[in-house]
Formats: sequence, structure tokens, C-alpha cells
Amino acid sequence: KLRDMGIKVKCFGRGWPGGFLTHEGMIDVFHRSKINLNLAGSPFDHMIDLRSIFGIFFKNKEMNGGKKVVFDKHNILANIRIYPNFLLPSIRGRFFELMATKSFMLTNRVSYFDKSFMSGKEVIHYKNSRDLTKKINYYLSHEEEREIMAERAYQRFLRKHTSLIVFGSILDFISSGYPKRRGEIKIL
Repeated sequence: KLRDMGIKVKCFGRGWPGGFLTHEGMIDVFHRSKINLNLAGSPFDHMIDLRSIFGIFFKNKEMNGGKKVVFDKHNILANIRIYPNFLLPSIRGRFFELMATKSFMLTNRVSYFDKSFMSGKEVIHYKNSRDLTKKINYYLSHEEEREIMAERAYQRFLRKHTSLIVFGSILDFISSGYPKRRGEIKIL
């Protein structure tokens, strides 16, 4: 749809025409792009496939010097319980990679978005394809606003989301004794 509206788009990753990029190639694309579209939390297109469903019931096991696919009777219930969590829209690593490289980002809204980012100040979210097209056109012609938001997102990343800070939070969480109820978990 974006191409039909005259917007030049190139997509990368699993199932996209641009294919996979090296880490260096990905950073290069981030820097060369005026707008990075983060299609956050859209795992449905590749999570509900036979290979993924097969993985709930079977696993690879080392046997007699080789690998063999075996029925995984011990983990079926755990796998079935965990699998739907991968289908929920959520903030993924790409969000943080874009922030860390001072790249301007347009993204759909996902769970925990408002607790982690200031919409309209650090990142811009869109509601639907019409809203996305409108925002792309606006931000393509407002370079200074893009740069200010990318800088704010970068500063937020440095304050809240570096590996050192995140792993420190995880270790603090573990050492404090796990919260008993889900509502007690603090989101950064």
C-alpha cells in the first residue's frame, strides 16, 4: 500500500524481499533511512506455521553421534502454555536497536509501549495504514523534528535501556526474591 501512495519502501528480514542483513548492514540501513518502520509485535505471519507447531511436540535430540527428532512428552504442557505468549504483540529488540543508533522510528502501538516510551516525543506510533501514510509524509518533510525525536529516544536508551542497566535490573529482581503476583513486576 505504501508503494501505491508513492512512498519508497524497502523491507528486510524473514519473509521480506530484502532478506536478512548482517548486523553491520542493519545499522547502515538504520542510518541511511529517514524513517525506520518498526512493525513491532507482528509475529503472526511467521509464528503460526507447521514448523513452529511441530516444535511444541517434538525436539532434536543427540543420539548415537547424530541428531534425531523425538516426541517431547516431558515438555508438551509447558510448550503449549508458553507458545501463545510469542503471538502477543510486544516490544522486541528492534525497538532498542533503533533507539541506540539515534534512528527515527514509526511503529504500531504494542503492549507496555506507554510505560517504556513517550509517544510523540521519542517515537511516533500509527493506528492504521492511512495514519501511517499521513505520518510518513509529514515526517519526510520535517527533518528537524525527526532528528529531535531520534535524539530523545537515544537519550532515553542511555538512561534506561543499556545492557548494563537492564541486566542490573534483572539481577536486582532475582536477588529481591521473585514477586508473588504478576502485578508486582515493575516495567522499566
